[in-house]
Amino acid sequence: MSTPTISVITPVYNCEKDVQPFIDNFNKASTGLSTELLLIDDGSSDRTRSLIRHAAEKQSNIHALAQQHLFQSAARNKGMANANGKYFLFLDVDDRFSTQLFQQMIAKIEQNDLVICGINRVLKNNTLNMSHSVLEGASSKEELAKRFLLTRDQMDSGLWNKIFKADIINKNRLQFTNKNFVEDILFLFKYLMCINPQRIAYIHEPLYTYYQNSGTTTTTYYPELDQLAKSYVSQVDKCLADHHIASRAELVANTFVRTEVYVLHRHILGDAKWNAGKQKKFLSQLSNQLKNSSQLLPIKYRLGLIAMQFAPRLYIVTYRAYKHVH
Repeated sequence: MSTPTISVITPVYNCEKDVQPFIDNFNKASTGLSTELLLIDDGSSDRTRSLIRHAAEKQSNIHALAQQHLFQSAARNKGMANANGKYFLFLDVDDRFSTQLFQQMIAKIEQNDLVICGINRVLKNNTLNMSHSVLEGASSKEELAKRFLLTRDQMDSGLWNKIFKADIINKNRLQFTNKNFVEDILFLFKYLMCINPQRIAYIHEPLYTYYQNSGTTTTTYYPELDQLAKSYVSQVDKCLADHHIASRAELVANTFVRTEVYVLHRHILGDAKWNAGKQKKFLSQLSNQLKNSSQLLPIKYRLGLIAMQFAPRLYIVTYRAYKHVH
């Protein structure tokens, strides 16, 4: 069998209803192309593992891998270690994509180091069409780092609407780290710091449909979250230092505050012991970082932080009500 051009790497976990539709989508998008699909079971307790093994027996370009329940980072790393393609895509099994996704990505990536396409972001009550990245126009790594860390949106931070070069990943020994806390954002940021911003290509057509589900590892609370948040900030800091980003101090302070706000929101939604007192204590640790990041924080963050600190009970009730509707 010849070396595939594209390796699609997809973790699967207790998703028996999604497996076959995803494979069908993959097959249609692969027409006329050399592709492989690596499905990595993350310790499923339903029929997922048997379904992907059956698919691998039927199709030579589908590979079924398995591991204990170690979450997406470990699953994607296992997929990369077994992938043979020149280019990698990291797709989610419960999403859908255009049959033209692979074709259009290949056409752009050959002369570039990264390609980003538009997305349809499907929420609870509506769908957002996102076709322009905030990274467009960045002419230096400094500017690229600022735009990604300060103003990124779902289209910029997701893995699934991008195609990566395997040789860049391997040369820089990039891996998914930080377990299951923003591991995708961290991997993408490290990759961005390894490439020339002018070698990023953009497709403004929404070729990928992302379904934002509640109750996933991106929306739930678990006790290890606080430590993983600090680990994320530490790894961003190291990456900025390694690539000699001049605004490192400000970007790290800003990243710390934004990450802690994100964690605070997860506490509000999923931590049964969370209350106004704990919220005040949590926010008191941000004072020094706020001094270094206030100029970079958007006005909505600054106003939100005031409400969180001086009206914690009201903020908790209001945020829970808002997220229930949205």
